[in-house]
Amino acid sequence: MQLYTGVVENRQDPLKLGRCQVRVVGLHTDDKSLLPTEDLPWAYPMQPVTSAAISGIGSSPTGPVPGSWVVIMFRDEDQQQPVMLGTIGGIPQTKSGARAIDDSNESIIPQDGVLTSSDGSVVTDASGNPIKTGTNAANNSAPKETPVTAPVAAVSIDIPTTPPPRSGATNAARAGIVALIAACEQVGLTTKYAKCALLGIAGGESKWVPQKESFSYNPVRLKQIFSSADTDTVEKYAYANKKGMSREDFFSFFYGPSFRGKNFLGNKIDSDGGKYYGRGFIQLTGRGNYERYQKLGTAAGLNIDIVNNPDSLDEDLYTSALVAAIYIKDRVKGWERLMYEPGFFQAAKNAVGVNSPDIAQAKQNYYEYFLGGSGDPVSTNKNATASEPNLTKEEIAAAPADKKEAYTEDRSMNSTQLGFTDPSGKYPLRDHMNESDTNRLARGVIDGTCFKFKDATRKQNIPVAGGARWSQPLSSYNTVYPYNKVMETESGHLMEFDDSPDGERFHLYHRKGTFLEIDPNGSQTNFIVGDGYQIVLRNNNIYVVGTANLTVGGNIKILCQGDAKIEVEGRSNIQLKGDAELGIAGDLDMTVGGDYQLKVGGAYTVDSGTSVSVKAAENFNIDAAQGISAHSGVDINMMSEGKTNLQANGSFNVKTNSALSLETKNDLNILAAGNFAMDYTRGDFGNGASGAGDAEVVLVDSVQLSQLDLINAVAPEFGNLEPPERSFEDVAKFETPDEWETPAGQAEKEKQYDNPTYKSPENIPGVAQESAILVPNLIKGKDVDTADIYSRSDFPPSYKLSKNFSVAHLVEPSVILQDVTVAGQLFKKQDIIANLAYLAENICEPIYELLGPTSGKFAPQSSKGAWCINSGLRNGTNNSDHNKGRAIDIRYNPKRSFEDMWKLAAQLEKILPYNQIILEYRKPGANFNPGPGWMNWIHISYSLEGNKKMAFTMIDDKSVDASGNVAPGSRGLFLFGSN
Repeated sequence: MQLYTGVVENRQDPLKLGRCQVRVVGLHTDDKSLLPTEDLPWAYPMQPVTSAAISGIGSSPTGPVPGSWVVIMFRDEDQQQPVMLGTIGGIPQTKSGARAIDDSNESIIPQDGVLTSSDGSVVTDASGNPIKTGTNAANNSAPKETPVTAPVAAVSIDIPTTPPPRSGATNAARAGIVALIAACEQVGLTTKYAKCALLGIAGGESKWVPQKESFSYNPVRLKQIFSSADTDTVEKYAYANKKGMSREDFFSFFYGPSFRGKNFLGNKIDSDGGKYYGRGFIQLTGRGNYERYQKLGTAAGLNIDIVNNPDSLDEDLYTSALVAAIYIKDRVKGWERLMYEPGFFQAAKNAVGVNSPDIAQAKQNYYEYFLGGSGDPVSTNKNATASEPNLTKEEIAAAPADKKEAYTEDRSMNSTQLGFTDPSGKYPLRDHMNESDTNRLARGVIDGTCFKFKDATRKQNIPVAGGARWSQPLSSYNTVYPYNKVMETESGHLMEFDDSPDGERFHLYHRKGTFLEIDPNGSQTNFIVGDGYQIVLRNNNIYVVGTANLTVGGNIKILCQGDAKIEVEGRSNIQLKGDAELGIAGDLDMTVGGDYQLKVGGAYTVDSGTSVSVKAAENFNIDAAQGISAHSGVDINMMSEGKTNLQANGSFNVKTNSALSLETKNDLNILAAGNFAMDYTRGDFGNGASGAGDAEVVLVDSVQLSQLDLINAVAPEFGNLEPPERSFEDVAKFETPDEWETPAGQAEKEKQYDNPTYKSPENIPGVAQESAILVPNLIKGKDVDTADIYSRSDFPPSYKLSKNFSVAHLVEPSVILQDVTVAGQLFKKQDIIANLAYLAENICEPIYELLGPTSGKFAPQSSKGAWCINSGLRNGTNNSDHNKGRAIDIRYNPKRSFEDMWKLAAQLEKILPYNQIILEYRKPGANFNPGPGWMNWIHISYSLEGNKKMAFTMIDDKSVDASGNVAPGSRGLFLFGSN
């Protein structure tokens, strides 16, 4: 069986079987003019036995994208029935050099630096001067703002200058097309994608001939365009030209501020609407736009005056074309990068405005005509994603050389000329060029992934009842290759199953930012960017052993359509900080086992529809600072089993409209310090006692006190689990002062820190008042027998470096053991292993004696020691001791406070024959309390040539002097262990 490799060029299978059209290496030419994509045979995908591949059962065979490399076999001898066996990853490279382009079709191509049509005629500007590529027509010199572009040879691409068939364009359209292409070259829109986008849009707007905006409409159409017009307005302005109305009159009304509102489109007065109506290739409208694009054209060195001469947009072909090109360039955000992408058309079309469906479709059809070829040129990369962002000119200029080449690579030839590529030009993603096709997260690379968005949207300091706060934990991503299994889709959906030692996670991520992540502790974070819904059609049971916190930023509504029962076995504290209403349709029964206290700051009112009954087993006291009033619509009955005392310090009045009866089983005392008067003229005093009603006291006993058991509940309290901190290798690029002083370190310092000095947080643990002393006689530790190391070339993870440490403890699996050159010095693989052996014997073994076995990603997964090695040997290009096998970074496991790490560093400083010990702090908060995302670790290096014993502290990658001041990259040495 013969196996081949090939590249997917089309996946739009009309049968929807997962088939792809594949260009096969060794069988098919890369020249699409000889073998276009549509003539390639359809390759069937071979599915694994875990997929039934029938009746929708199993996994969908829709993985490859245009540009994917696949393994091919054929089911027939004629090699017309290919089968895809699988995909192959690699390290994509940009195309080297420009390809020769067949200019047999009429086209605009640069020749000798001058824009020339394929018929040999030179394209000129409005003044008749030849237009040079990369220059402007006004002064034939370099533009003031030179955009990042591909070489001229790379943009020498064929674009038809005749309008599409059946487009309804006039003979004048060809001149407009040529002018628009030339204008794109002048303003820096040099790629085929950009030029064809402008041609497609201009075709839909004006059929490539500058137009004045129409102003004569029937009533129905007029109402569609100006929906705010009332019936009288529609009747007045319909068929405007037939009524003798001018454009100026028509648009002075419809575009004037009086009708459309203040400063509509930048029009200050109504007459501006009649002067600056839609003109040109793209119907530029409004005084504000005319002023803006004249200013931008002047800034680019172009001779444009459309404010004083707005009709030049129609009368001067090249002025109109330049304004159209400048408009597109201005409105498309990130044009410097996006013009190399097929998504430029969609962005440009959106920037012009919303069109009716027929015009929008026409623009797309025109764009595809000028671009040529098949494929899907407008449906890809419409929006920037985390893995494929749109970059500015400055960002492109600052990018590494290999990325910069990828960002500016012209892929417009893919659709019509060049095979073995993605015809749409999207894949491989530019931001992923020159790196492995294996997902970054699987490789242990966090930069350029969804974690940037996750970190930026992380919620912190969320308040809870009682004044406490909590924060969403930082993701515990700490991947070690090859333990992380990652699946990412083309839109950015992501799924991780990470088995990295001490970094075991599960992560499900939606491209919008919603995610579910379970960290190595088993803690789960569920983050929803949009709305959240949970629907349970039967029972729902929730059990929380510890504390449950619920914080709602807006309103909360709870509806129970059945009975509700709430029990609190401990103390309840309910604080309502606003008004409250309690409505009960039925009875309310409340029983209090102890004291009941009610304090009301204002009036206290009880309104009962029937009786009010109060019963006290002991005293019943009423105390009012002012008067007490009692009113009854019928009788008032007072009864005492003992004495009844009525005492008034003022007058005592008793008045009744009927009989007054006083009855006592014992004494009756009436005492008045002032007058005592009884008015019984309307009744019979002394009679009626037998008619007195009995006092009524009703016992509320629907809830018996005996039913309530007083419980001294002790609820379990748990602190939030700390997820394992991320590996900081990728962020701590320059750890030592020596590294900061390299050119790369200086560049990073300029980038990170704006201020020349920086005051660190107060109360830094370990800042001493004396400077470090460089030991004159370099200290050497124990010697190591390296004979076996230099006698072999293979060093498996189990290879012993010392009594308790092997290669696996100091070298993570993703590191490639190979010869390297660091700062101009060659280190052979054996030299690096020898360095690691000395490091293990003189640094790691003494720490082992002090703290015991290690834990973490550099230790066997079963080890759960009190300390861990965060970083050992690693590959890199800077002058770090890590790259030579001479350094480790360690910390407590789990991590401890800044002060604990200072104490450990002080202990190690006394017992180790080190070259450098650096106590490093990351993200300390106020008063040196841990801030969000805080980290701490100790960097320890060892040198075979002898050790200087340099000990100092760094905060946020900046070394600190004894007073706590930080100067980025300064040496700032001090002993941290003496205080």
